[in-house]
Amino acid sequence: MNEQGIRNHFSSVIIDSIKSLAGVLIIGIFSVAEGFETEDFSEGGMLSSMGAFEALIAVAVVLALLLVMVIFNFLRWRKTYIIIDDENLVVNKNFLINKKSTTVRLSSIATVNFQQGIPERIFGTYRLQVDINSSVTADTTDFNLVFKKEVAEEIKARLTKHLDEDGDGITGTLTKMIDENGDIVTTTTGAKLIYKFSLLEVIRHCLLNTPTLLLLFIAAMIVIAIQLGSIISVLVVVIPPLWSVFYPIFKYQNFKIEKVGNRAVISYGFFTHRQYNVPLDKTNAIVVHQPTLARLFGFAYGKILTVGMGEQEDDAEPIFCLMLEPDKLREIIAKLKPELLVNGLGETSPMKAYVSTCIPYLLFSLGFTAGAAYIGLWWLGIPVIAFMLFSAWLSVKTKALAVLSDKAVITSGVFHKRTLIVPNKKIQNISVKTGPISRRLGLAQGTVNVLAATIYSVHEIGYFTMDRFDTLFEKITYTE
Repeated sequence: MNEQGIRNHFSSVIIDSIKSLAGVLIIGIFSVAEGFETEDFSEGGMLSSMGAFEALIAVAVVLALLLVMVIFNFLRWRKTYIIIDDENLVVNKNFLINKKSTTVRLSSIATVNFQQGIPERIFGTYRLQVDINSSVTADTTDFNLVFKKEVAEEIKARLTKHLDEDGDGITGTLTKMIDENGDIVTTTTGAKLIYKFSLLEVIRHCLLNTPTLLLLFIAAMIVIAIQLGSIISVLVVVIPPLWSVFYPIFKYQNFKIEKVGNRAVISYGFFTHRQYNVPLDKTNAIVVHQPTLARLFGFAYGKILTVGMGEQEDDAEPIFCLMLEPDKLREIIAKLKPELLVNGLGETSPMKAYVSTCIPYLLFSLGFTAGAAYIGLWWLGIPVIAFMLFSAWLSVKTKALAVLSDKAVITSGVFHKRTLIVPNKKIQNISVKTGPISRRLGLAQGTVNVLAATIYSVHEIGYFTMDRFDTLFEKITYTE
């Protein structure tokens, strides 16, 4: 690496330009689709009215836009240099009239993740997603670096060297091998395999993780299609939700959990291969999820709250383990982060909390009943009120809290059950509130904040006596 630094692989210019142009192409596709609905494409219609000159103009505009984007991305690429020394990662951007230099200490790097989508496979490159341990940038990837495999592995080893406290020198380089089924798979050298999910287990996860209302909607649309015989129109409505059910099967294909030194290595993907390197000492919490269907069949999956574990595209799904029986999930937690293993969920909310919990549910159901009565269908409010009362009861039964010497276990949810297991020292703050009714009942509810992406940072605590919150506050305050 020279003193000036190195650049990203040139393929990043092409990939970024094509991604930028994708919006223009999508607009063009929708415009043509709209033309099919509003214009006569027969002889004398829209196509015949468009001459060769207009078509050439349209093609020229698209090519001009692509050229502008290529030039812009090329100049930005040419003036961006990456420097890595023993202490810092430096990214210098001297683009046009603006000059910007960003310096990050290697010790502040939380994760360095691999991603190889179809564009990267074409050019034989890997995308390194570098995230620092900061709440300010927890929602986004801090740096995207694109290099050939050898360079990417060398840079990853230099960036993650400080993450291995045991100093074993294991870098976790990627290699391709043929598994027992004759398929070519990507593996990590020096890694200890914790668990590998079969195709059937991936399918099970995707089905049990599907919202129940979505499945009911799909089933209702299929019934309507059979009754009316309008298959095509119903497919237009059904295909998007069906795709949301089956796409994750490709997304989580070849899902496996490995351990390299002091890091968990989570990798998966059929079209886009992703590899997340999670420093276990920087893990802020674990969340055990039981969606409605999984709860009925006795399965659960785990998410790990570490800055940089989420995906750049949607900042979501920091999954470290797919659906398994709770005992198997506990075994995986014991191998990765044994200090976060718990034997129970703690004390559930007292039943007197049902009074305070019912209020928002009843307000909604009474408002619905009043609207139904206005149109002469007051009886529709009866099942709604019954369902809301049941939901409030289930919410109380689901809430639980355990305050241990080194960690807290907080369970929340109504139909979808979530259990947060967080070390006391990783809780950033706790807030407690009471209302006029809950105060008379001697109860309070609250929230805790954990360093993670915004949608995962705040976790609800149900109604408990105030002494339970005082104990949690003391554990947070006096934990070193």
